[in-house]
Amino acid sequence: MPKKKKNYSGNEVGTILEEIKSDFKIFGESLSDVEKKGDATFEAVGKLQEDVTTLKDDVSTLKDDVSTLKDDVSTLKDDVSTLKDDVSTLKDDVSTLKDDMGIVKSELGLIRNELKEKIGRDEFILLEKRVAMLEKSTRK
Repeated sequence: MPKKKKNYSGNEVGTILEEIKSDFKIFGESLSDVEKKGDATFEAVGKLQEDVTTLKDDVSTLKDDVSTLKDDVSTLKDDVSTLKDDVSTLKDDVSTLKDDMGIVKSELGLIRNELKEKIGRDEFILLEKRVAMLEKSTRK
């Protein structure tokens, strides 16, 4: 069913226009708030993009640093392995030296005992004098 057209009086049209004008004013104010929020959001997004760029640069630097650290750790591992081999060799050498020192101590003990059985220099000089005196006395 078709709608009937209603005729509005001048006052009614004015009132309707005032309401529409008021609604547009409210809409405009709301739109202004939305624009402000949009601008703030745009600025925040810009700041976030800068932060993301900074983070990407930092991550790139960290990756390089980690790569360098990995190389350094690998070098240290090789050095530690070499040092372990050197320590093992030194342990073997010390063990050999201990054995040799044991032999030297044993031989030194034998030499001491042999020296105890022999006469000292003072005694030897005294014996030489006695022998010389005996030889003189037997020649006469």
